Amino acid sequence: ATETFADRLSTELGAIMRPSVGSGSPVMTSRDGSKRYETVKEVIEGGEQLEHFHSYQSGVSSLSFEKEERRLRRDNDDYAASTIALHTDQGFFIAFTPGMIVQAGGKDMTMSDGFYIEDSQGRQSLVQFDDEDDLVFMMGDGVNQYINNRFLDQARSLHATPHSLTITPQNPSAARVWYGRMVLPPNDA
Repeated sequence: ATETFADRLSTELGAIMRPSVGSGSPVMTSRDGSKRYETVKEVIEGGEQLEHFHSYQSGVSSLSFEKEERRLRRDNDDYAASTIALHTDQGFFIAFTPGMIVQAGGKDMTMSDGFYIEDSQGRQSLVQFDDEDDLVFMMGDGVNQYINNRFLDQARSLHATPHSLTITPQNPSAARVWYGRMVLPPNDA
């Protein structure tokens, strides 16, 4: 899926980037000038791909969990804990599966909530994933560093997506699991 996305992105961007790209001026070159990355696809193929697997668990006993959950609900209407603050990934893009809540034994799984994104106008929104969402692609800060300055129409740009995660307290026997693959630009560029 990552290769298919890279191919499509390269095709789409090639049509709206400066004509110099692909006709003498590559998207990137290695620091020593010996290697040229002519297309976005070549940048992606030459880049490092970092696989991430995250598992978040509460780490408290069932009795402590129930007591703490009651206290949080009583003291705060929005008792979810900010787990990962708003940030933008440094890669070119990331492909990920929506988070799932897995019960002990792995038999029962439900879609996790609490994933927020910020649009290009600075508005934050909760993303509503459902069972139809198998794989999600989100642009990272690499598009600001390497792509957006090459558009013919400078009013256009790809949006590096700031995002955050807020997890509501879960039963201690449950975990929120997530898988992603971040694509970075080539190490030599």
